[in-house]
Amino acid sequence: GGWASLLSVLLAVAPVCAQMNTTSSLAALNVTESMASFSTSMPMMMTTSAPMVGTTSSGGGGDNELPPKIVDPVLGEVQPLTVVKTFAVPPSDAETTLSLDGDYADIKLVFPSGAWPAGETRQPTMQVLEAPAALENSAGVGRQLGGPVLSLGPEGIMFSTNVTVTCPVTASKFVSGREYSVFKVVSSGGTSVFQRRMSGSGISGDTTPKPTTVDGSTNSFSLYVVMGETPPIAAVVTTTPKKGRACGDGCIAGAVIGSVFGAALIAAGGYWIYMNKLGGSEDDRYAPEPIGRQQARDDGGDDP
Repeated sequence: GGWASLLSVLLAVAPVCAQMNTTSSLAALNVTESMASFSTSMPMMMTTSAPMVGTTSSGGGGDNELPPKIVDPVLGEVQPLTVVKTFAVPPSDAETTLSLDGDYADIKLVFPSGAWPAGETRQPTMQVLEAPAALENSAGVGRQLGGPVLSLGPEGIMFSTNVTVTCPVTASKFVSGREYSVFKVVSSGGTSVFQRRMSGSGISGDTTPKPTTVDGSTNSFSLYVVMGETPPIAAVVTTTPKKGRACGDGCIAGAVIGSVFGAALIAAGGYWIYMNKLGGSEDDRYAPEPIGRQQARDDGGDDP
């Protein structure tokens, strides 16, 4: 009887255990599939990243990327530091200021009213270029570039009146003992030629704090750069006043002796002339003049 009761209990419990086992297997299977899905997606998440800012790519699309190199007619191959910025034609009835953006926001061009030539429809452009080594080498003795090159275009436009151009300065190149001014860069026979374009005086390299720009004045568009020059050393002429010599008893004695000696020479000379030219004799020195003697008359008359 006992075995029969136990068997009936097992038969009753078996379906329930089978159902529980099936449910556990399905849950384990779901967990395994979830883990597999997670492990499959992890490599994709780890290997996918945003591009680094500031790198150069073939597309050239980063915010801090430098534009590709260009070939300038004067400078040759050069690296631009900014993109070309194009502006609207300045109005003729108002002063207009054009400026760059970002790190070069203080680089500007100021047009007085009426400076832009009438009828000129080409738009002004501005761009900052890295100064190539060839430009530095052609600066000349006593000169040194003070910063990058400012390119203004279109080249060849002549203004009705001078405009003010503000050029950039590199702090490390702004040194003591030099005068910094804006120079126009042109080409002559394949050689860069610098032509000063200043408004007022240059800025001394001893200026504190060191400036970031230098202003110049121009009447046309071209290439412009800040140049530092060693001022010429002015010749110093020193005049030493003549010192008066003290004249004591020696000078006085010398003057007296000289006077006596000179008088003696005059007397001796007169005596020599009298004796040799006027017919005098030695006795004439001692013969006294007769008292009361009548001198002979010139008319030949007898004496009384």
